[in-house]
Amino acid sequence: MLRILTVTALTASLAAVPVATFAMPDVEAVKVEVDLDEIGNAEAGAHWTNIAEDLENAIVAKLVGNFVSEDEEALRISVDIDEVVLASTLESLTGIADSQLAGRVKISHESNNSAYEAYDLTVNYDNAQQYFVVGTDVAVITVADRDFYDALIEAFADRVVANLED
Repeated sequence: MLRILTVTALTASLAAVPVATFAMPDVEAVKVEVDLDEIGNAEAGAHWTNIAEDLENAIVAKLVGNFVSEDEEALRISVDIDEVVLASTLESLTGIADSQLAGRVKISHESNNSAYEAYDLTVNYDNAQQYFVVGTDVAVITVADRDFYDALIEAFADRVVANLED
């Protein structure tokens, strides 16, 4: 009986403790760039044709509710995809475990220079697995599969947004 009362009292006291919450900052723009001509591999260039738009859309989708008009000052996110990594990822069709999506992420603010941040971000097969569609056969999936492409995009977008919260 004493144990039940102690647990109940402890639970009630923990419920009264304020929990720190982190508000997602407002964002006014997201821009993703990739120079497909720099890939130097026609097949890889064709495979990654929409990566900039797809990644930009994935990041924007995760920030719904935190977008402000461009008239308001807020964070700007830019991503420059590493073309060399893209080319080598598609070339290693059998080495899916070594495949990656990498880029330079920059966070800036028009009038608040302390909000500037730049970092390199890389996601790989291990990071992407949690985003595979249910039922994906990981034994046969390749870099050329749409499910893998979508999972890499989602993993990268999640990491960008998660870093905004830090």
